Amino acid sequence: MNISTNVLGKSPFNFLRLGIHGERKYFVRPNLFGGIAFNGSLVALTPEATGTFLAVKMEENKPFFIDPLTYAFALSPIHIIRPEDRKVRKSILKMAEFYGDALKQIVGKRSISPSEFKDENITKELCAGVLNFQELALRESLTEDIDYFEKIGVDISKIAPKPTFLIPPYFYLDITYWQDWIGHNIDFVENALRLKKDIPVFCEIVISREFLHRQNELLILAEKYAQLKCRGFLIWVGNFPECEATVDEIVSLRRFIKELSKTGSPIINLYGGYLSALLSFDGLKGFCHGPGYGEERDIVPVGGGLPYPKYYFTPLHRRLPSELVEWLVVGRFSRKEEFYLEICDCPECKQILQNGIMNFAQFGEKAHMIRVDGLPISYATERAKEINNFHFLYARHKELSDVQSTSKESLLHQLTEAEKEYLPELSAQWVSHLRVWYEALSKTI
Repeated sequence: MNISTNVLGKSPFNFLRLGIHGERKYFVRPNLFGGIAFNGSLVALTPEATGTFLAVKMEENKPFFIDPLTYAFALSPIHIIRPEDRKVRKSILKMAEFYGDALKQIVGKRSISPSEFKDENITKELCAGVLNFQELALRESLTEDIDYFEKIGVDISKIAPKPTFLIPPYFYLDITYWQDWIGHNIDFVENALRLKKDIPVFCEIVISREFLHRQNELLILAEKYAQLKCRGFLIWVGNFPECEATVDEIVSLRRFIKELSKTGSPIINLYGGYLSALLSFDGLKGFCHGPGYGEERDIVPVGGGLPYPKYYFTPLHRRLPSELVEWLVVGRFSRKEEFYLEICDCPECKQILQNGIMNFAQFGEKAHMIRVDGLPISYATERAKEINNFHFLYARHKELSDVQSTSKESLLHQLTEAEKEYLPELSAQWVSHLRVWYEALSKTI
């Protein structure tokens, strides 16, 4: 089976990440995304709810995978504890229980070190625990509620969710200490390939942003990983917002992707946006994001919170403060039809603007309250979050359709046209990434 074409579909392919169960409402329109990404922390903490969501609530079977987040156990314990009581976060403890004794014994006390994996038994135990967790945790959670499923007339054997691929344990490659870890990361993949022959194994590569400034080291990484017989790769560059990337960084990332793509295996960016969609011309198969956020991420905090919602401004392929977009929209357009033609004609925008362009203010709707210390604060209402996020999903779906059906040259030309159009009103602060993307993607590598 060619997992790239038969399972993952057209390129660029997007996975929508479920960060918390409160976001399940964004998954009710399955035509807007290709697959689903889960973090191991969510699955370990709520396997029954996650399994039921996949098996019963999702009307359409979607490819999905679970990121086991094993890198977290090599971080300082300060990054996985609750500051209020200095106890390890429950989701991390649950993952450690699934993964085996090597992690259970140290979690919250110290970080695991590369030297511990000189013991082949520890490597094998962790690898087996991590793979079994991804393959079995959701399916086994459903069997615990077999009475419920029988009552609603559902045959668990037919709906038990099975991940599209499995991810072996992996640890973060820092520019200084990467050589201490890379051999072990490769060992984990090779162990996984021996253990699991009936389900594809994907290798996850998590690197620091500094690698993009060190071409020699980056290409050494690509060469080492390209020798593996895995069925695909997941890449994650820590703290790499696409709109803040430099020309040199993007060119380096393109070279890294091109080297890995020589294996013929699909490559997926774990955190990406429109730039990642354009990188499909260099061999990137797909990328992951949340419903309105999650296009970039650093390795800490593990799990993290939710960002303040912004309006996804489609001509610039980025989020902007809703007040800024409202100022632009009200000053530029007198009729909603003009907005639909130039900015967005998705169902969400049409619903909001049906009674006039002034209604755009609803995207920035806020509630107000007084903090316990007496200071006033404002925050986005739940409705504002929801309409911004659904608009984003429609906009992202259209972006992917455009990339799939349009030449690279035409898409790059659109970047330069958008820069000329909006630079006078929005300034370089919000527009300069378009020139950077154009220059970096135009280079021959």
